[in-house]
Amino acid sequence: MTTPPPPASLSALADAWGTVHAGTAGARPRDLAAGLGHPEAQLLAAATPATGVHRLQPRWAELIHALPEVGEVMALTRNDHAVHEKTGRFGNVRGMGEAMLVLNDAVDLRLFLGVWGHGFDVTTHSSHGERRSLQIFDIHGDAVIKVYRTANTDAEAFDALCRRFRADEAAAPALLAVEPPPAPEAPQPDAAVDLAALQAGWRGLTDVHNFRRLLRDAGATRHQALRLIGREFAEEVAPDALSRTLTLAADQQVPIMVFVGNRGCVQIHSGPVKKIVEMRGWTNVLDPGFNLHAVTAAAASAWVVRKPQADGTVTALELYDDAGRNYAILYGVRPAGLPESTAWRAILETLPRLPAGSQTAAE
Repeated sequence: MTTPPPPASLSALADAWGTVHAGTAGARPRDLAAGLGHPEAQLLAAATPATGVHRLQPRWAELIHALPEVGEVMALTRNDHAVHEKTGRFGNVRGMGEAMLVLNDAVDLRLFLGVWGHGFDVTTHSSHGERRSLQIFDIHGDAVIKVYRTANTDAEAFDALCRRFRADEAAAPALLAVEPPPAPEAPQPDAAVDLAALQAGWRGLTDVHNFRRLLRDAGATRHQALRLIGREFAEEVAPDALSRTLTLAADQQVPIMVFVGNRGCVQIHSGPVKKIVEMRGWTNVLDPGFNLHAVTAAAASAWVVRKPQADGTVTALELYDDAGRNYAILYGVRPAGLPESTAWRAILETLPRLPAGSQTAAE
């Protein structure tokens, strides 16, 4: 694992942000901040209104409930290896506590507000003109979700919403206080996993939402469970499975679901994919209304995973990095109460399986 650089000074952060605001930065803000030894939120917090950044009040649930007022936006959710961009309208917002849902067709989100920590109203410039967004970060300073104004956004409503949720400006920027990043989940030795409970619980699943509880009861991490459960329920496939699956789904016009998440948000695309492009080490979907960018080399392992449900088995492609962390999941689109698409299952059946006993042990 790469050792992070020593933290830079507040002025160095402010100078770096100035290049982002002006459109002259040679890297994305996340990478600029990391290169200075800081999470991205500390880069933005070093800025001032003069360089396009205003703090937001931490009224997260109210903000989500207010976003339908502005009309069309582009929602961007990312983790270390994948970026998921959807254009649409917020709406059908449910919940006011630490867990919320946005279920408005194109904008489909699972929000975990308990880890949200910092928000900013951000303006930057580029050769394409001014870019305006609301950017939310978790308590560790990592991006949760960014909501961008589009050409079809109600600009006046967007400006009014930003003003409504702005915090009082500090007299001068200060280094943002963030919590240390959480330690990676440390798995037990395989021998300590209750394999009988894992197998019985897996076979008895009636709702995929109970999967986390099953892992907890068996004492297994997600990746560890896939290695141990057996080929009836999980098979490791070639690491280029994402590109193969997207290409086949596009060629055969099979609608799919693409999940990308982080600690504070999971964002979902449901529908067809069309334009699949491999470029400069990224696997991309470049469609109107949906873009996906995944680091091609990040896939240390890929798995076809089957989970029983009350109305039939659902099959997923799950992607994991070299630390055993899941960073993307694909399903076939399946209307509630109907069996899974046979075309989706057929796509996953074409993926080259790795030989039995070769399952990776990233933990």
